[in-house]
Amino acid sequence: MGGQKVNIGDLRRYTELTFDLHLSAPADEKNPPEITVSYVNASCITVNATDESGIEKIVMAYTDNRGNWDSFDVEPDAASCTLEEEIELEAGKEYLVQVVDVYGNVAVDDNDGKYYPEKGGGFGPS
Repeated sequence: MGGQKVNIGDLRRYTELTFDLHLSAPADEKNPPEITVSYVNASCITVNATDESGIEKIVMAYTDNRGNWDSFDVEPDAASCTLEEEIELEAGKEYLVQVVDVYGNVAVDDNDGKYYPEKGGGFGPS
């Protein structure tokens, strides 16, 4: 390599993990939900989630880039196979989107590992 430094990714160290476990029976539908995420503006994204069995919730996990992670849930008002939510992003935090269907199947959109930053908050392109 001739002394070239190669950056192959980010190392993220964790000291504690808390998570929810979603289980489904073998006969249940196994296809994960479909997710489409798009920016509405610099501080807001739209999450579109669809699944033939119905959407249980959208989970927004976020980090402050100091090793701290948290999450919040967006639950539909009624049983629906499609859920569209506009979610405001907080400056200085980066987000990944998880969608859970009624059978516990989970799909994740982490923006190809780059997460979804609030574009006016010092991360990502403005």
